[in-house]
This record gives sequence, structure tokens and C-alpha cells, in this order.
Amino acid sequence: MDKTIEEIGLSWKARNKPFMLAGIFLVGTLVLSAMTKALVLMPLVFGVLFLFIGFLNMNIKAFLFHEKHFVFQAGFMNKKLVLYKDLEGYDIENRKIIIHYREVGKLKSIKFLKEIIADEDIAVLERKLDLLKIK
Repeated sequence: MDKTIEEIGLSWKARNKPFMLAGIFLVGTLVLSAMTKALVLMPLVFGVLFLFIGFLNMNIKAFLFHEKHFVFQAGFMNKKLVLYKDLEGYDIENRKIIIHYREVGKLKSIKFLKEIIADEDIAVLERKLDLLKIK
């Protein structure tokens, strides 16, 4: 297995968004339950679900750069491995970052919001992709 050369973690905002949503749903449960004088289960279930997702996302690294490939993972369920030789280019737009690559001869892309990684990590990602001479 390749050794990890560099890594970029999720931003504070991306890492804590599930916890904020869980708090909203749990407070909503309290308010609705107090108003109806009965336990309202649906927002409680969503609150617990978002708490679980938040704990799963706590230690995720958005980008892991290895010797021959990088791994992009914005959440615990989606993980994308891209070989450096398959990279075609990248675009950094107003709110999005798009990385283009080839998979089995077809042009594909990874699209994600800039807020997933910290502002200083955007410069690190751009420098890393420029080093690979893909732009």
C-alpha cells in the first residue's frame, strides 16, 4: 500500500454541519413535544441520525495524496480513488472546485463546494495539482 504523502482535512464547517443539523432536530423535538404534550419521534430520529453521521465524519480527510494516486472523500460513504496519470485538469470557480479525470476512457469529474476544505487548504490543493502538471 502506498504511503500517504500529504493530506487535507475537512473544514470546520463541513465537519460540524451534521452536529448543527442534529441540534436543530433535537431542539425541534423538544419544542414540538412540549407543544403537543406527546413525544414527536420523526425529528428525534433525524437528530440521532445526524449525530451518528457527525461522529462518522469527524476524522475524515478530504484528500489523501499518495505516491501514484489521491483519494477524495467528502463523507464517510463516498470515496473516490484517482490515479495521477488519469488526471486531466481542474477548475476553481466561484464556489466550486471541479477536478477532471479519465476513468475507463471516459471523462469524469469530481465536483465539490469550496467550503468542504479550509481556505488555506485550497491553495495547498491548487499547488499540489499544479505540481502534477495537469492544468
